[in-house]
Formats: sequence, C-alpha cells, structure tokens
Amino acid sequence: MLHKVLKFYKAEVMTYNLIFRYYKGTYFSFWISYWLFFIAILLIYFSIVLKIFTFWILVPLMILGAFLVGSFLTINSKAKKKVLEYGIQPAGFLWKTDGYKSYQVDLLQGFLTNHNIQSEAKIKLLIDYLYKEIEDNKLPSFVTPSAFLALFVPLWIQFITYVFKGVSSMEMAVATTMGLAVIILILIASLNIIKISFIEIKDSVISSKIQMMRDLAKLLEDLLLRSPIS
Repeated sequence: MLHKVLKFYKAEVMTYNLIFRYYKGTYFSFWISYWLFFIAILLIYFSIVLKIFTFWILVPLMILGAFLVGSFLTINSKAKKKVLEYGIQPAGFLWKTDGYKSYQVDLLQGFLTNHNIQSEAKIKLLIDYLYKEIEDNKLPSFVTPSAFLALFVPLWIQFITYVFKGVSSMEMAVATTMGLAVIILILIASLNIIKISFIEIKDSVISSKIQMMRDLAKLLEDLLLRSPIS
C-alpha cells in the first residue's frame, strides 16, 4: 500500500513533475549555477587558508551569484505561470502558495479515494509507516550551525586582517569597508536565494527518498486536518 502511494506521489504530486519538468533547461541551469557558486565559495575559502587570496577571486563569485539570482527569478516567474494553468492564483513574490499545497492534497485525496485508502485509520497507518521508514533510513547530520560558525568566524577574522593589511589612509579604509559591505550584501542575498530555493523545490528530482516520504507524510497530515474522513 505504501509503495503504491509513494509511486503515485512521485509521478503525479511532486513539485518537479507538476511544475519544473516543463522548464527543465531553466531548472537545471539554476542547479548548475548553485553548485558552481558553492564551489566558488570553497575556492575562496581555501585561497584564504593558503594565503593566496586576491580580490580578483571574488569576481567569479559575484558573477555566479548574479546568475544564480537571475536563474531563481526566471524559474519563479515561469512557475507562477504554470500554477495559473492549474487554477491557482499566486500570491506575493513566490509562486508557491497555500492554494498550491491544497491542490496537491486534492490530487492525493482523489487517488486514495479511488483505491479505497481514504479512511482516517488507513491514512494514519500510512503516516506511521512513512515516519518509521524515515527514522530507519535517515543519516546522521554532521553539519550544524555551531560547527559552521566555528569554521566561519576564524576565517572571517583572517580575511579582514588580510584585507586591511595594506590600508594606509583613512580614505582607503573607508573605501575598503564599503567594498566589504557590498560583498557581504551580495553573499547574504545569494545565500537567501539558495535557502528560499531549497524550501521551494526541495521535493524536486534530486530530492532524497527520505525527503519525498517526509513531504508525503505532511500532505497526508494536512488531509487529516480537512473535513472529517470516514
């Protein structure tokens, strides 16, 4: 029963098949730019550690950041047009709304009804199975915010020290500070785009099976919160 529901969810309800498979070029351009941006950050990190950093290294990062933002804006715009075809009115900047989630729940409910799995007891059983599978298959998380900060803070201090080493006047210090502020703003904007994008398309083609099961469980829980199910 669980396999049947998962198969339907993956084929008919997942966001990739509902939205992004119609814009594969833009979709994969976004992910390519994302990974290139991530690699560029790593290269900058190692250039600072190895003390071979120059400001020219930031140029590819800024270009990739701009391309990443542009790719996200493009795919967000196309997704808005696609959900309109499903009779869903986008609200606000992002294409994904409560109406879209409700549409996914409707698709799932129709499938469960057609296969006589619509009772509350069976849906709860499916949810229990899903969470058990998630628990049995999940991998331990080795990356935590505290670990990230522990790595980032010393790196940032070293970077600032390197940047201001050659500053010899107040005018140069002001210009350098403003330049750093611009770099920080670009990084913050790019990282926010990445965060939003992961939230919006986390159930895409590259999502793990665990994430797919987690998303399905949430939709089933939303279904239970609707009008009483027999």
